[in-house]
Amino acid sequence: MQWHPLFAYLLRPLVESHYEVRTEQPVGDLPRQADIVLLHKTTAGPSPFQGLWRRLTTWNMLEYKGPTVSPRLDELHDLLELGLGIHRRLNELQAKENQPAVDYAEVSFWYLVHHLGRRFLGELPSYLPDVQQVTAGIWQAHVFAHPVLLVSAQELEVERDSILFPVLAGVPEQERGTITDVLKAEPALWATYGVWLAHREPAIWQEIVRMAAEQNQSIKLDFTPLAEYLRETADRAGMKSLLEALGVKEAVEAVGTEDFWAKLSPEQREELRRLAQQDNPAQNDPTG
Repeated sequence: MQWHPLFAYLLRPLVESHYEVRTEQPVGDLPRQADIVLLHKTTAGPSPFQGLWRRLTTWNMLEYKGPTVSPRLDELHDLLELGLGIHRRLNELQAKENQPAVDYAEVSFWYLVHHLGRRFLGELPSYLPDVQQVTAGIWQAHVFAHPVLLVSAQELEVERDSILFPVLAGVPEQERGTITDVLKAEPALWATYGVWLAHREPAIWQEIVRMAAEQNQSIKLDFTPLAEYLRETADRAGMKSLLEALGVKEAVEAVGTEDFWAKLSPEQREELRRLAQQDNPAQNDPTG
């Protein structure tokens, strides 16, 4: 299961005021790519954020592992390898354009997982000797002056910058009020987070819908990322609940009956014909 498209989708509105979010960033001329890259839109000034993302540098390579994935040291190694390759490629391009090289300290590598367990953290100093915990859920080390950030999402303080982690993993009962308050305070997040919340946290979503109605605001939702996730995970029950929530008739009307029919397989079309004939038996009665 590839979680990083959903992660990037929920991350973008949190940082896009000052960072460009790139996915599947090429590394050199080889067919290798970094999952997510954050590039500062301006080259001057510190990060504008106060929480988790205040440690962002000019260039940031993010490797996100979903809630069901355990941390692995070989994956961290792969992230560092890819990150160093991106930095090398970046400075090759800078040289071709007669631009100054990007310093090591301006390119950081982020490894984000649901939980960094005791075993992983116990082995980590053997590979990153200067690693230190800087705050709850965040450890920092350096490789050739590159900042290396390791994030244990489960231990992070729940606030605006970290809201995407509990939303993806499942909001703990004790955090529901906090998540709802964060969303209430930032209507700009409603359209992006509403799609996932409607699927996984309907109680929180209904509270946002109620507030939007009170403020006479409309929320336009893009269900494409959620639909892609459901297809990739073969979550037929989730797809069914999504269609039922939208309204099957309304969904077909939105797509258009001709486009809907064109996308069906021959077997599916035949099954619909059979069902239609069952609903209208008089059409098949030769004496009718």
